[in-house]
Amino acid sequence: MKELGPELEKAETVKRLKSLRDDFSDDIPDEILHSNDEDNKYKVRGSWFQGVIADTEGLLSYASKDAPELEEIKEIMNYFTDSEEFRGKMASRTERSDIDKGNRLIELALKVVGEG
Repeated sequence: MKELGPELEKAETVKRLKSLRDDFSDDIPDEILHSNDEDNKYKVRGSWFQGVIADTEGLLSYASKDAPELEEIKEIMNYFTDSEEFRGKMASRTERSDIDKGNRLIELALKVVGEG
């Protein structure tokens, strides 16, 4: 696999985060969605949260280390990666507040790299 230069890598990560923000629905469908469902572009899915977390982590290396948004980014990331509360929701049903946190994380990550 060809390695991307830092600016291209940053641009690709920004593009993916914007897609996760704009191309996936905030709606919470009544039925459980699966990866092989034809219409599965919903933010309620665990893979959406995994993408947001991974791409946010990737962008943080381009952020100013004293950006004021970093504190809130870390809090939200910890909620998604370390909290029993969120793990429990992933095992049952995602809530609107989790989608809102994911959207906020994207907003902050884009802002700290000058793309928000």
